Amino acid sequence: MKIRAVKHNNRKKTFEVRTSTKALVLPFSQADPKPTAVDPVRVSVVDEEAGREAFTYVLDSGRTGTVHVEQVLEYNQDPRHLRDLLLYRLTIEAQKRASASPLSKREISRRLGTSAAQLYRLLDQTNYRKSIDQLLALLQVLNCDVDLVVQSHVHEDHVAGLGAFPHARVTAHAADLPGLHHIDGLLAIYGYEDAALLERLRGWVETQFHYTPRPDAEPYVDGAVFDLGGVRLRAIHLPGHTRGHCALLAEPEGVLFLGDIDLTGFGPYYGDAWSDLADFERSLARVRAIEARVWVSFHHAGVIEDRPTFEAKLARFAARIGEREAALLAFLDAPRTLAELVTHRFLYPPHAALDFVDAAETRTIRQHLARLVADGRAEACGDSMWRRR
Repeated sequence: MKIRAVKHNNRKKTFEVRTSTKALVLPFSQADPKPTAVDPVRVSVVDEEAGREAFTYVLDSGRTGTVHVEQVLEYNQDPRHLRDLLLYRLTIEAQKRASASPLSKREISRRLGTSAAQLYRLLDQTNYRKSIDQLLALLQVLNCDVDLVVQSHVHEDHVAGLGAFPHARVTAHAADLPGLHHIDGLLAIYGYEDAALLERLRGWVETQFHYTPRPDAEPYVDGAVFDLGGVRLRAIHLPGHTRGHCALLAEPEGVLFLGDIDLTGFGPYYGDAWSDLADFERSLARVRAIEARVWVSFHHAGVIEDRPTFEAKLARFAARIGEREAALLAFLDAPRTLAELVTHRFLYPPHAALDFVDAAETRTIRQHLARLVADGRAEACGDSMWRRR
């Protein structure tokens, strides 16, 4: 990455560095020699001899120093730089294991299901266009197993890969742990009352999501810290989607994995027996207050690198709860049965035809109805009917 401009600010004790994509700050305390009030920076310039990948500064005393752009990026925990650093470290590990492996390069390529040329590209530490997934697959071929899997929560789409890591330690929040121990525990999380539906779901989860029970899975609690060697992962309990749903904060980088507070246009999902609308709302308030620098959304929203964007997406995501409730209240302009409300759809679009949609709608609508009645905005009338007050 090239440096476009650099300025020094002796009052704030910082260098202000501008690249093609962002403005970054480096405190004087990170430089060597360190500028001081007695020996301040007199001049700072982009270093042309370093290909504009560094800047040089001169102190009043005449001492000089040079700072490479990578030092600035690392201090600022730039996500792209961190990704490239991870790729580099994984590649070096793959090179070591490939050199020590009894397998030939041809056999490694065969097991990986790729060409020899692609294998050499994967082993090239200067190639930053490869994916982390490709490198992880290569490391697995070279007998580098995953040691630990930390679940944000237990739903079918978040446990689908566990079968690939039979020797890894697996852990989830204690409240969701039954869903890992046995498929009946997972089905209990859904809590659907229709026995035939539960059996269809059992087959769906086993065949489409490759459910693998982990009776050895261990519990963690709110605030649990996992030391990953240079990085700590802290669990933050944010129930509502499930009883044990957690966000995972990578420290000291400040990267927050949001779990299924996923910031999608669909909005919060609280349609299972182990979901809770009020808990979800409290979790939405709590997640906003967590100090983080990067937010990683599961499903479709991707990686967010600035707080204003995160807060805007979180506000839109949370607003879906109020929109559903307003739509429900408007539809209660006449007495409605629960079946009529479910058919109308407030969670899923009308054309949604998945097996579990009616059950999820039912659970969602019941929670909103209970709140509307408690708030005096709706009332029960007749035999299992509700209307707006």
